[in-house]
Amino acid sequence: MKELPEPERQDEDHVNSDLEFQEAPAPAGRAHMDDVLMSERLIAVLEAERGKIAREIHDEAGQLLISATFLLDQAMAMLPRAFVARDLVAQARQTLDECTEELHRLAFDLRPRILDDLGLLPALRSYLKNHAKLGSVALKVELEPPLRKMDSAIELAIFRVVQEALANVRKHAKATTVRVHLHFTTEYAELWVEDDGVGFDPRAVKPGEIRPKMGVVGMRERATALGGALEVESSPSAGTTIHAKLPIREVKDDQKN
Repeated sequence: MKELPEPERQDEDHVNSDLEFQEAPAPAGRAHMDDVLMSERLIAVLEAERGKIAREIHDEAGQLLISATFLLDQAMAMLPRAFVARDLVAQARQTLDECTEELHRLAFDLRPRILDDLGLLPALRSYLKNHAKLGSVALKVELEPPLRKMDSAIELAIFRVVQEALANVRKHAKATTVRVHLHFTTEYAELWVEDDGVGFDPRAVKPGEIRPKMGVVGMRERATALGGALEVESSPSAGTTIHAKLPIREVKDDQKN
């Protein structure tokens, strides 16, 4: 039986220098999941920092203002009623009260504790109630309860979209009525924020202009990072509708207790 000839031996260094080693590209699905996880981690880090700042505002700055208010109350009690300085002290106290209220609002906007303590719907009701007190627009609210427990990241995303959408209405829309509708299925959470304001033509806005940003970019990126989507529909004199659709994921183990 005829033997097969042995292959020619090549110098090892020569062989290695001629070969090109390339990593196989990651599957598209895996690459997308890596991007989603990276975005989620970034959002988690940012939200943790916002929470820290909110606690410092609420606890430390808030306590200092309460102490100052208490001292002013003592000073007013010691001053004669006809003393001119008494009116100035009263005005200073009123200013401190307004400052305390504003700090509480800022802390709530940064990271509402009620969202962590009681969940999405109580947090939304509290926020919408406070927004209604501003008196700028009439709110029509429909908040359906979720059909199953959600991941806290989804709850936070829904809250942030409502928060940013209403801020846009207050600053830009010149609306008289806003409708907030939150709907759940077993697989998705869907949110609509509709206003009857001046609207705009999204196609007519140039990339360099500031108006298209109006928080929409951040809202869309947050939804996309969680595997969802966010669309904005608007036209001049026809109001604006923001529609977000987010998947309801299983609750992580560290959120079950």
